[in-house]
Formats: sequence, structure tokens, C-alpha cells
Amino acid sequence: MSPLAHRVSHLSIVTMAQTSLAAAVLLLALIANHIDCSTSMLWQNEYDCNKATYEKSNLKDFVKQCTPGSWEDFFTNEKVEQAIKVADEIRQQPLKEMIVALKKKNKNNEVIKYHIEPSMQRMFEAFKSVGPKDVKVVILGQDPTPQVGKATGKAFSVEDPRTVGTVMNVLLEVAYEGWSVDLDNGDLSKWEAQGVLLLNSALTIGQITYINEKKEMKTKQVPHLNYWHQFTQLLIQYISDSLLKPPVWMLWGNTAQGHGSSIKNGYILTGGHPSSLGSVGVKNTFFAGSYFLCATQFLYETRKELIYWGLRDGDNKRHEVNNKLAQCPNNYIHKNKIQTWY
Repeated sequence: MSPLAHRVSHLSIVTMAQTSLAAAVLLLALIANHIDCSTSMLWQNEYDCNKATYEKSNLKDFVKQCTPGSWEDFFTNEKVEQAIKVADEIRQQPLKEMIVALKKKNKNNEVIKYHIEPSMQRMFEAFKSVGPKDVKVVILGQDPTPQVGKATGKAFSVEDPRTVGTVMNVLLEVAYEGWSVDLDNGDLSKWEAQGVLLLNSALTIGQITYINEKKEMKTKQVPHLNYWHQFTQLLIQYISDSLLKPPVWMLWGNTAQGHGSSIKNGYILTGGHPSSLGSVGVKNTFFAGSYFLCATQFLYETRKELIYWGLRDGDNKRHEVNNKLAQCPNNYIHKNKIQTWY
């Protein structure tokens, strides 16, 4: 074979080898991609949001699979993911701390159950009803009700308000300000449909059942406020930054008002917490707060929009009342500046 032919043959072999190698690499990439997609699809098919529990599921996976798509930008933020990691400690850490505290009080105290409300499936329920761009009003409370099976994942919204004093007080305030309510129905979905986001400063609350030194069965609330603090701060900042028009913020109770410094956009209305326990032995600072009246007037004057607070079917408009109500504050925050609206 001539040197030229030998060289041509050698180049052909090299080219074929390179082509085969490239094809092999491409094939491996396709296989890997198929495996990734299959694994992802398998994970999505296997994860059942309706069966998630605090005992078997962590919040990171639940958030990844089960939070509403309209809030994706918020929940995928790196700082929020870190805040969720902190909140995930509610599943075990409060129980450990409570066991230590009870044993320190009396070594014969024995914890037999740790329960969290609401159920994990309902934890982010409020976010499903109102998207971030649709928020007109944010009502911020403190904790969900600790009563088993009562918390809905939506602040102050329950099936039977007569069994939850805090919700009953909210309905009474709505009526006092002139709107019709149904004291046998605490469902606030009519508000949500108009852009009212129902939040608590902590999305969960714990309760332990234990046997004391006298062999008596007792229950004790375990607040989760510290675990959700960072998350709530970031959520308020996100809502403030996302809305072009200033929303209304109703901050009820000291805990909710503690988040007020994070609000850079909106009309802030404050009052005591509506809990019946919150005013025992002290002056009640929740009732006659003009929250709903002031919110309505502000939204109309600044946005030409209204919220109909009435909760009875066919009767959602305000009736004239002669009740003494607090004066509406005239200052609000927009673009980090204090402005007036009347």
C-alpha cells in the first residue's frame, strides 16, 4: 500500500472512531435524560399531597410538590427555601423542648402525644385561593386554632364559628361595622374570591397531651411562631414588592403588628387580637376598629375597587349603622413613601 493510501485509510479509521464515540456519547445522554425524566415522573406520581403527614413527610418535599403554581416564584426563592428548612423543625424540635420542660417541672410527667394543626395537606390552603397578583387585602393573625380538626389553613375561616371564639368575634365585628353575617357559618371564601388573603403569623401550632404527676391527662399548646418568623417576614416583603397598587393590611394582635416593619407598600390597620382570651383582664382593643369600613373606603378612593364583606347569601352590601367606630387612618405607604388618601 502506498504511503498516501495508508494515510487515507488511517484518517478514515480515526473519523469512524470519532463518529462512533460521538454517537455513543449522544446515546448515553439520551438514556440519562430518559432516566431523569422517568425518575421525575415516577416521583411526581408517587408523591400524594393528600396523604402527606408530619410524621412521614418533610416540608421541603411537600412545598416542592404541593404549593400552588401561582406562588412558585416565592416558594423557589433561596431564602424562602431556607426558611422552610427552619419551619420543618416543627415536626420534632418543639416536642423535644416540651419534654425537657415538663420533666424539669416534674420527672413523673409523661408526654403521650404531639399533634400539629392544621393537617399538612391544608397548611398552604390560603395560597390556593388567592394568587400573589390578586391580593387586595391581607388579614394577618397569630396562630391557627389548636382545636383538633378545626384549622383550615386559612386564618379566621372555620366551618362552625360557634366552636371557635376568635372567629365568632371577627364575625361580630363585621356585623358591628354594618355587614350581614351568618353566625353559624364561618367560611370566608367569599372574601378570598375578592382578593383577601387570610394568613397567620405561624402556619401551624402544636399541642401535646401528657400525664402529670397526679396521673391526670392534660393538654398544652406548643406555639410555632419562632419557626415561621423568617418565612412570614419574607412573605410580607414579597407581597409588598409584587403589587403595583397598595393593598390593605389588617394586623391583629402584637405578633402580627411585629411584622409591620416589613411592609413597604400598603395601608395598615391595626387592632388587638380577636381571641376572647386576648382581652381577659385588660381593655379590649379589637372591637369597633373600623377595619372593614376603612379597607373599603381606601380601596375605593385609591383603586376604584370594592370588597363586599357581607357573608349572607344575597346580602353582601353594607347597611347604615349608628355604631361608634374608630376613625380611619389617612396615611399609607407606597414606593417606600408615606402618602395620604383623604
